[in-house]
Amino acid sequence: MVKVLSEYERGWLEALTDGEGTLGLQKVQNVPRTRRSYVWEVRAYVSNTNRMLLEKLRQIVGEGSIVVHDRHPNHPKYKTSYRFQFSRNSLRVLLPQLHLVTKDRQRILLLEALALLGQHYYPGHGMSPEVYERLVQIWAEMRRLNKRGV
Repeated sequence: MVKVLSEYERGWLEALTDGEGTLGLQKVQNVPRTRRSYVWEVRAYVSNTNRMLLEKLRQIVGEGSIVVHDRHPNHPKYKTSYRFQFSRNSLRVLLPQLHLVTKDRQRILLLEALALLGQHYYPGHGMSPEVYERLVQIWAEMRRLNKRGV
C-alpha cells in the first residue's frame, strides 16, 4: 500500500529519482494477446547495481517490483544491475508529493498522462482524438527531455 511520505522519505525518493531514475511515456507496438496495434505505457523506474538500495526503495514506496538486468557478457567489468519499477497506482500517489530538480518537467508530464489515460491505455477504447493528440505531444516532449545529454 502506497502511503504519504515523511519528509525524510520524500527527500530520499526525490534524490534517488533525480539521480538514478527514469520517468517516461512509451507507445508500445504489437502488443501480444490484444488486437490493438499499440498501447500507452507509463514508465517509471530507478536502476542501480546495489539491490539493497532498491529493496529500501520498495520498503519506502510500499509496492513495486525489482527486476534483474544482466550486463552484456562481452563487458566482464560491468556489474549486474537491478531496476525498481513503480506501479501506475503508486505513481498517482507519489508523484504529487515530489519536487524534483532535474526531472520535474517529466514528473508533471507523467502526472498529466496518468490523468488523461485513466484506465484507457488503448487508442479507440474510450479515448477521444483530443486526448490522443495530447498524449502524442507529451510522448514527444518526454522523448526530447530524456534524450542523453539534454
